[in-house]
Amino acid sequence: MILGNYLNLSSTMSEVTENADAITSDFTWGDLVFVLLLFAAAYVIGLVVAHFMKLRFSHRLKEDQLGLATMVVRVLIIFVALALALPGIFHLSMTIVFLLLVGCIIAVAMSSSAVVGNAAAGVGLLYEHTFTAGDFIQVGEVSGTVVAVHLLSITIRTPSGVLERIPNNLLYSTTLSNFHAHVARRYSYETGIRYEDNADLAIAIIREIVESHTFVLKNPAPEIFVSGIDPSSIQVKARFWVPSVWANTQDDLSLRTEFLPRIKTALEAEGIEIPFPETTVRLIGTEPQHTEKPR
Repeated sequence: MILGNYLNLSSTMSEVTENADAITSDFTWGDLVFVLLLFAAAYVIGLVVAHFMKLRFSHRLKEDQLGLATMVVRVLIIFVALALALPGIFHLSMTIVFLLLVGCIIAVAMSSSAVVGNAAAGVGLLYEHTFTAGDFIQVGEVSGTVVAVHLLSITIRTPSGVLERIPNNLLYSTTLSNFHAHVARRYSYETGIRYEDNADLAIAIIREIVESHTFVLKNPAPEIFVSGIDPSSIQVKARFWVPSVWANTQDDLSLRTEFLPRIKTALEAEGIEIPFPETTVRLIGTEPQHTEKPR
């Protein structure tokens, strides 16, 4: 069997050697025109197929995902045209063409494995529909709004305005959080009040502020309740849902600036204060002294 494979390989190599002179001598201007017309036809067919895909899948895929899919299909059509043109022009058998294509693929894979890995990961991300342009995502310690999705990488704009490029291989092999994957996000915040303050009144004040806000969803309804008792305060938690496109930053900056100042001002207007941590120290052998707590 080994001898047979060796003889087949030898015959194939001899065929390549015999066709080397034919490639240089038989190539004419007519062949060049044929190649150009074939590639022009492949280009036009790619445009037609891309237009059909946009009409057929525009309601299923987002714009950047559809653009990446059409680009992959158009490249494949060009490769098919190349495979059809080579045998007829250079008088090569399909076996030679196949070996040449395999050799090119192996050479590219060995010389730039990172590029091949990123391209494969890009196709995988396209299939999974994990995110799209405009989504706010977090990958490791980097977070920001997706600006563009490419075959090898994506670009995001961080909250500080920095444009960063992330390889698709890294996206595919690490944890990715998409803060726009669903139409709404739940937001939680805790406010501490003093022991002597009325917890029911604080809950009513916070509920009125939350429910009166334009972007707070009515269903699920907001939840405001006493969540814990700390050594120096009573914790009142507010939980409510808002549209993801409004709360478009991972640190919830828009939410904090909308709610927290209003909650603090409304509580103070009713005499409810946010306490600071207190520590009472008693020395052994001394009587405790009762002093008025600072207000």
